[in-house]
Amino acid sequence: MKKQIKTASKAAVEEIDGAAATGDVAKAEEAARSVSSYRNAARAQAQERLLPGGRALSRTLEKERDFAQLAERYAVEGNPIETYREVARAAGRSNRVISSLGRFGRVAGPIGLAVGVGVAAFEVATAPPERKLATAAGAVGAFAGGALGFSLGTAAATVLLGTALVATGPVGWLALGAVLATGAVAGYFGSELGRAVFSGDF
Repeated sequence: MKKQIKTASKAAVEEIDGAAATGDVAKAEEAARSVSSYRNAARAQAQERLLPGGRALSRTLEKERDFAQLAERYAVEGNPIETYREVARAAGRSNRVISSLGRFGRVAGPIGLAVGVGVAAFEVATAPPERKLATAAGAVGAFAGGALGFSLGTAAATVLLGTALVATGPVGWLALGAVLATGAVAGYFGSELGRAVFSGDF
């Protein structure tokens, strides 16, 4: 989805470059509006596929971009076409925090999964014969409970710290750290609860 948005942004900029050659302000505005709307729709569609925690965090950090606000933010005094060009360029840029978290998740996710599977396999292998099935079930419950706990904890913290999350500087980073820490704690307790319930020890 990110690649498609960048491609659409580039195409809009090229269209605006053509409009600039003929001084067609209306065409430049139309191209900027179109790619901005496409970006909002694409982001909303992508967010719907996320778990509750990721969806809440993404919606807070990457809110729908109102065209009038964008035009004001990227305004180039006395040059509306250049303003629309900057709006079109901005449509292809992602929130840096979201991009960083995405890159981290793509690396840490598979590593975490591999470690979890390895630990679960070891636990099942070393469990007494009569406990192997319960241990295996507990491992599945721990994984499911941990994922759910992290997601719900992150979502709840995002709602509580929404205003601080969009702040710039240390305040925003501290809020983000608090959200992730809350998710981690909730994930731990969710994991332990899931293990107990699935293994029959609850």
